[in-house]
Amino acid sequence: MQRFRFLHHLIVALVLVGSTTGAVAAMQTAPVVIGDGSAGEVAFGVVAVAGDRAGAVSARGYLTEVAGVDRATLFTDPDVPSPVTARLTFVLDVGTATSTPTGDTTIQNGSGTLTIYLRENGGADPEKPASFTAGTPVAGAEVVLQNVIQMIPPDLTVVAAEGTVTQMAAAPFALDGETYQLGHPGLRLHLTMTGSGTGETDTTVVDLAGNATIVDEGSSGSARTPAAPTPAAGENCPAIATWLATSQARLDLASALVAAAPATLDASADAASIEATVTEVTGLTQGQRSTEIPPGAEAANRLLVTALSTFGRGLTLLAGAIEQSDSTRFDQGRQALGDGSALAIRATTALAPIASSCGIDLGS
Repeated sequence: MQRFRFLHHLIVALVLVGSTTGAVAAMQTAPVVIGDGSAGEVAFGVVAVAGDRAGAVSARGYLTEVAGVDRATLFTDPDVPSPVTARLTFVLDVGTATSTPTGDTTIQNGSGTLTIYLRENGGADPEKPASFTAGTPVAGAEVVLQNVIQMIPPDLTVVAAEGTVTQMAAAPFALDGETYQLGHPGLRLHLTMTGSGTGETDTTVVDLAGNATIVDEGSSGSARTPAAPTPAAGENCPAIATWLATSQARLDLASALVAAAPATLDASADAASIEATVTEVTGLTQGQRSTEIPPGAEAANRLLVTALSTFGRGLTLLAGAIEQSDSTRFDQGRQALGDGSALAIRATTALAPIASSCGIDLGS
């Protein structure tokens, strides 16, 4: 039997994003799927604080409501909903591909990732962005977003954000003795957020609120079990073995590059070397995106591409932070690397039934 070392990636990822004890324990029973339903229904509501720095929009917030679960489950104190009491927090990082100013209005278009975390005991702090990622990742998605930003003199900024969220991963988790799953891979949502803030153009912090509405109906229901990738037919096994080996090599290299990235912003950090790493990771991402995908591996490949591209985005933020000695942006970069590792966990998990269908052992 062919053996691949995907378990190594799980260990590396767990070190980067923290313990997944809640999610692992939750997998013992069939989960209740929440944040799902029919087209047009609200999957979840959000409150966030967002900022725009050097072409990257970053938002940190929490879920105010989720279809299929009551508020008492979402907050440690349902009478005082806040980041401190919220049990489901999220991080939205979007790189701006185009920015079109027209008078006092700017339209930004970009893409990025949304990661939702479980913090069973709450405790997020708006003054500490990293606290929103301190929990266990339970859902991950790709996001295509448009921001319409209007400056109103002397220092008011009004933002309307709208875009598409395509869920890539979902991990069961436990709360109050029940096992839940937030959404499911393939679920498409329409995200809208509006808000305002004050301050200088490049330092404005905006308070946002909104919701994510279901676009595709899918198959709703509170007891749905996550679907596994379609097992491959025996004649496809040589192609699957090649794809797994190539994917492993890319993920191995990306993991090594991420592990070598600076953990602190100090004099030894070198922006030029990080930029060279960004170029290398971008090449790995493009290679994974254009690879020939064997039947049944499409979803796993999308997760791999998203993980690699998120690594690249995090490294890009680090390089810019080092050049500008920007500690806030540096923290955002480290958080993006953690998000990429969370997606790598989900991708690795999705590979198991594909490999098993060809007798390939991923355990070592």
